[in-house]
Amino acid sequence: MSDADRYLRYTIVKGFILGKEKNSRQVNGLFLGVAAGMKQYYLKVRFIFDEIDRGSPWEVFLETLNGGCDEDGNIQEDALSKYEKGVYDFITQEGVLLSEKDVLNDKMIERKTTYFCSDAFDVNAVTFIELMSVTGDEIYSLIPFMKKDNEPSESKDIEEENEEVEDLFISCGAVIDPVSGVPASRLVEGDTVFCRLPESSPFYELCASTIPKFDGVVTGEVTGVKINEFGSAVIAINLSEGISGALKLSSNIAIKTQRRGAAGGQVGLSAMTRLMLFSILCVVGLLIVIGLLFRFLS
Repeated sequence: MSDADRYLRYTIVKGFILGKEKNSRQVNGLFLGVAAGMKQYYLKVRFIFDEIDRGSPWEVFLETLNGGCDEDGNIQEDALSKYEKGVYDFITQEGVLLSEKDVLNDKMIERKTTYFCSDAFDVNAVTFIELMSVTGDEIYSLIPFMKKDNEPSESKDIEEENEEVEDLFISCGAVIDPVSGVPASRLVEGDTVFCRLPESSPFYELCASTIPKFDGVVTGEVTGVKINEFGSAVIAINLSEGISGALKLSSNIAIKTQRRGAAGGQVGLSAMTRLMLFSILCVVGLLIVIGLLFRFLS
């Protein structure tokens, strides 16, 4: 996942397939997908012969999805692999989780999956879907194994995971320059852009107290640009070491930039500011983690 991808909104699709084979044997499936617009980022499918509780906590759902044994500790039958591969290929090849308007129709997904199981496997099934909208930064906290499944290099996983833990995010607005600015669609990695912190943000007040004559504007280095099919741009920026942000705007809007090698102008966040931001966001992050634990354990 690129820097710009981290600040897009994604849809987590949590699915249950409850069915019976022709011999009346119970067979149930569950799957987990992550998609945004016309791109599917992740999908995992598992079938079992045991009961599935659709009301189970998130941690239990993930444990069942990743498990390799049934309730008695026996390795699942190889026959289930045909269901898992079939549903995986169907959802991926048919683009069931994709949407041009970034809004998924849960009823449509349920109908298509149910029909496929009946037509391909002769399984009398019913499908249930739950949708959750999250940002790219939230995905790995909810689906910690997603990085490992998508990226086989363990050392790279650990390195990027450590980078994400240290990376702090500040919401920014773009400084528009219709005369000499550069359209968002033409920005590339390494470009320097001017960003404006929202006055309602506590970071604005913090910077104002540590940077002389601070007017809300800082500079950031572009680390990624993502343009969707509707012409909207998400620009990931590096404000300082360990502090990142994102700009979201139409791709044809010209943003004020700073020529490479130019002297003067706005400066990035100071070391003292970084330290203070890091301390505050660590506390905020801890509160978020505690909130998530209470949410999923309740």
